[in-house]
Amino acid sequence: MRQAVIISAVRTPVGRYMGALRDIPAYDLAALVLDEVLKRCGARAEAVDEVIFGQSYQSGEYVNVARMALLKAGWPESIPGVTVDCRCCTGLDTVRMAAMMIQSEQAAMVVAGGAESMSTAEFYICPGKSSGASEERAPCLGGTVICPFGVCACTTASKGRGSCRNLRSGTGFCRP
Repeated sequence: MRQAVIISAVRTPVGRYMGALRDIPAYDLAALVLDEVLKRCGARAEAVDEVIFGQSYQSGEYVNVARMALLKAGWPESIPGVTVDCRCCTGLDTVRMAAMMIQSEQAAMVVAGGAESMSTAEFYICPGKSSGASEERAPCLGGTVICPFGVCACTTASKGRGSCRNLRSGTGFCRP
């Protein structure tokens, strides 16, 4: 099996909700990261076999952050861009996927990471929520409130760290 190694790592500054980065789409930030990661390792975009990015809250017209970022960065259209959504830890999952592609000799160079902009995520007022106050807003699917922390708790539980019920008790986490 071929060995996979991380040859460069880059990240953007972390912003806060509705802070200084609120008007910058996630794919713009990701495009900066893509260019910088190549610059730091001395590679050319043409050498990249695939770009895999994780994004938990894709917004309307921003649905494949990996593809949009590589095109925004001016990379060749022939490079596939795949976006993964597993909520928490998706960026780490993309690194694992990239390593598997290299180990199985499906690719020689893969750029993997994550991008998010909660300021541009779509929010809906769900049934029973009427004021629109930020603490009452949550992503909503078919009238069911999706709680990202509940997803984290259940993901953690599935890795042998307790049950979802134990992790939710006393925290106010909802069940995804």
